[in-house]
Amino acid sequence: MQQNFVLKIAKESLSGLKSNTLITHIKNIKITANLEIVNHLLKVSFDILIPTKLQPDVIWHTLDDNSFQQKDFLWEDTCLECFIGDITHTEYIEINASPKGYFSIYHFDDYRTPKSMPPRALAINSTENAIISWQKQTDTYQRTFMFDMDNLPNHLKSATLFNPTLILYLKNNHLPLFFAKEQATPADFHDQNFWIPISD
Repeated sequence: MQQNFVLKIAKESLSGLKSNTLITHIKNIKITANLEIVNHLLKVSFDILIPTKLQPDVIWHTLDDNSFQQKDFLWEDTCLECFIGDITHTEYIEINASPKGYFSIYHFDDYRTPKSMPPRALAINSTENAIISWQKQTDTYQRTFMFDMDNLPNHLKSATLFNPTLILYLKNNHLPLFFAKEQATPADFHDQNFWIPISD
């Protein structure tokens, strides 16, 4: 299975901005997400095109081997995300990945449940949590990570719902821009009504 998604900015991300030039630059951001599943390995790729004049204002990080470790609250900075669920269950997984290499994988029983912060990590046994791996890339604004779907809970091993998303922060006032193929208003990436059904 392989599928591309064009991610669109949430309307409220632009509300309150007073600079028409800044709004124009933000509207010209182009983001494509690609999902590919081969032998139970999920590959999630983001290709981000940021206007040259906007690049100095965007919070982005260089991929760093020393940052390939779990870290919570990544959504408080620029964050690549992918939600995985199934149309027959409320249970779902949220993968967060920093462009720098940090990651977290959370396991929910239902909409934002349990409500603990940080959310519950996806465990694969009593001592280990699930992880992702990164693919080396040379383009500054491209990132690809892989996740072994055999580590999903039993209900989700044949997942049919996916939602690749991105939170891109601007340095000015630490302003978040929310991107998804489809999304609720206000933006809520956890709302499965806006996730994309995919099957082999």
